[in-house]
Amino acid sequence: MTEASVYRPETDDVITFAVEAPANAILREEVGAVEFLQFVQLVQQHWVLSGETPATRSPGLHHNVSNTCTVRADEWDEVVRVHLKGCFAMTKFASIYWRSARQGGRLIYFTSSAGIRGGAGQPNYSAAHAGKIGLMLSCANALGRYGVTANAISPGASTRMTDRGRAVNADGPAPSLSAAGTAMDPYNVVPPIVFLASDPGGSITGRVIGATGNKITMWREPQWEASIYYEHPTWDVDALFEVMPTTLGAGQWPATPSHFP
Repeated sequence: MTEASVYRPETDDVITFAVEAPANAILREEVGAVEFLQFVQLVQQHWVLSGETPATRSPGLHHNVSNTCTVRADEWDEVVRVHLKGCFAMTKFASIYWRSARQGGRLIYFTSSAGIRGGAGQPNYSAAHAGKIGLMLSCANALGRYGVTANAISPGASTRMTDRGRAVNADGPAPSLSAAGTAMDPYNVVPPIVFLASDPGGSITGRVIGATGNKITMWREPQWEASIYYEHPTWDVDALFEVMPTTLGAGQWPATPSHFP
C-alpha cells in the first residue's frame, strides 16, 4: 500500500510494507523513551551520514532520523521529567534553604552538547538539556543575591554509556575499560566540578563549562551577533525581505530540501 511521505508530503506517495520481526527483535512499543534515544544515537553514529555532506551520501540511500516526526508524547514527557524536572525538583528545595540561610551555595547541573547545539534525532533530549541551561541561567540571576552561583557541566568521556554509542567491536573489550589515564578518562570531568564548588569558583556563574578529554572550555548564553535597523518605527515586510538575505541572513544554512533530506 502507499501513504504520504512524512518528510515530503507534497511529493508522490511512498510505498509501505510489513516487516516480519524475528523472535528476539526489539519492538518499538516495547522500548522506553530513554532507551529509544540510545538506539537513535547508535543509528546516527554507525549508519546515517551527516546532512551537511550530501556529496558523500549514496543517492540510493536516504533516511531521516529526525525523531521529531516519530517521538510519542509520553516519550517526550518521560525524558523531560527525568532530565529537566529532576533538576527542578532538587533546585526548588535547595533554593528555599539558600534563601533562608543566606550563606551562599553552589548549583551545578550536568547538561549535554545536545542541549547546546541541538542533537539531530533527539528533540526531547536536546530540549530537556537546553531547558537545564535556561533553568541554570534563571537560578544564576535569581540566587546571586544570596551568594549562590549556578553553572552547568557539559561532559565528554569514555564511559559504559558511551560504549554503546561508539564504533566498538562487540566481541572485544569496551573502550571505557581502558580509559583510565587517557585523555578520555572520566576523571577529567571532576577537576572543573571541584573548582566550581570551591570558594575561588564563586567568581563564575551562569556559564556552561565543557569538560571533554583534557580540554576545558567555557560557553556563554546566546548573544547578539549583529543588528539591522529600519528608517521607520516599524518594519515593512517587503523591505525586510529585500535586505535580510544580504545582511543578517547572509552566509546562513540554506533552508532547502537538499540540505535536510
